[in-house]
Amino acid sequence: MRQYNVEIFDRSYTFRDAKQIGSFDYSFDYLSIEENTVPLPTDTKCEVGDYLFLTSETDYMAGIVSSIKNNKKTLRVNIKPFMSWLDVEIKKEELTGYIEDYLKGIIDGLYVNNSDTYQNIISLTTQTTSQTLGTIVLENETMKLFDVICELFKKYGVVIRFEVDSVAGQIKCLIGKNTEPQKTIEADLPNLISKNIVIKTSSMESFNKVYIFNTGEDSTGEEVTYYRDADGTITETPSERILPVVFKDVSIQAKPEDFDTKALEKAADVLAVEKNNNLIELEMLEDDSLFEPKEMNIGQDVLVISESKEYESMLTGYKLKNGKITLIFGAIRLELTKILKRRLSE
Repeated sequence: MRQYNVEIFDRSYTFRDAKQIGSFDYSFDYLSIEENTVPLPTDTKCEVGDYLFLTSETDYMAGIVSSIKNNKKTLRVNIKPFMSWLDVEIKKEELTGYIEDYLKGIIDGLYVNNSDTYQNIISLTTQTTSQTLGTIVLENETMKLFDVICELFKKYGVVIRFEVDSVAGQIKCLIGKNTEPQKTIEADLPNLISKNIVIKTSSMESFNKVYIFNTGEDSTGEEVTYYRDADGTITETPSERILPVVFKDVSIQAKPEDFDTKALEKAADVLAVEKNNNLIELEMLEDDSLFEPKEMNIGQDVLVISESKEYESMLTGYKLKNGKITLIFGAIRLELTKILKRRLSE
């Protein structure tokens, strides 16, 4: 049985307690805020709102204590991921420039340099690790930040992840794309325990050409055509066209001097490649030496090959249970509770 070291700190990152426990079930879904239950000894010093860190030889997990139940034999502690800090509704913030800077600015404003110092999270720091241009359509005067984060992840692969620096006493919020090279997984090999592949069908392929024209009041007839090249580059001069041509005409309103920038942002949005329009679940042993599942991180691009078919996707979650791990790829979810939650947030 795997052993975990448990460390508990209060919200000011002051040490509260430490214990050791055996293995337990754990799951993480980047597209849904999930709680996990950690069984602790009844004499554990722990309060709602504390930070709980769990480490073993190969695993690292962390979260915020959301509830505690003492059943006399075990203290059952529920924890939420640090991402739950971002499950809030706030005033609409338009996306201009890089996605990573946009998200960093919002998070800093909420929890790092907020004028209400009681709202700031003492141990939190933020850092961007890449630069990605993109756009998002916000129709209301307020926005659900977690929904925006999920949408930008699905379209552009920008990930928010939290790391703990125990020496410095910091919780680092890192914002950027997973830059690991695409991993190929042969899903028909015998070391896979089970697999589930669901592909969402669509009436047409992703757009690879967009014509953009200016309808702003001061327009002097600005227009441009962008293409998605065969290597994924968005450009006016593709070196290798994607066929068949799937095109779209789009109007934007911009001042003439801003047209080039606005048009490129719109092209990046329209021509974004949908890699996550699927659900692929692959179950294997935690310590599988061929697939090395513990070496993969959220946002990892994958090419799954099954029955001579290839599927491009991205790691979006995982489940640990009884020495086995189920890797979850893609943005489709079949669980009723997650479907209902997503519909209610729309």
